[in-house]
Amino acid sequence: MKLYIVQHGEALHEDVDPDRPLAPEGKRDIRKIAGFLSAAGIHMEQIWHSRKRRSSESAIIFQEGLKPPGGILQMNGLDPGAEIGPLLSELGQEKKDLMIVGHLPFLQKMVSFLLTGKEDIPLVTFQKGCVLCLENSRDHWEILFYITPELLQ
Repeated sequence: MKLYIVQHGEALHEDVDPDRPLAPEGKRDIRKIAGFLSAAGIHMEQIWHSRKRRSSESAIIFQEGLKPPGGILQMNGLDPGAEIGPLLSELGQEKKDLMIVGHLPFLQKMVSFLLTGKEDIPLVTFQKGCVLCLENSRDHWEILFYITPELLQ
């Protein structure tokens, strides 16, 4: 199973729009990453995202570029301060490749736990619009790649 973990794109500041939709540069960065993944032949069954607008808008852009057969799905427990346990239980039942679009610090805790068994060991410096690919092989997770929008300039 491959897991593509994405921090949502750059959002407008709360003072500009309290719903915090994606900023124009956030949309551009997500499209750039989605285009790169599509050109590389990356496929996943479904994209999970949080209930926050910046996450759902990022997921929609990935869906348009990658066309996962299972579409996108809003998942509970992906918000910034959520506990990682419930989502890890969901992942434990999955066999298909997935993308998760979410927020910090949740994503960082989840990745740390998957790779080390402890959620408080920061291993990856997430950036808005980045994608980290993990693969579960032989009952442990490994990092396959990490791409930021700046790398694709």
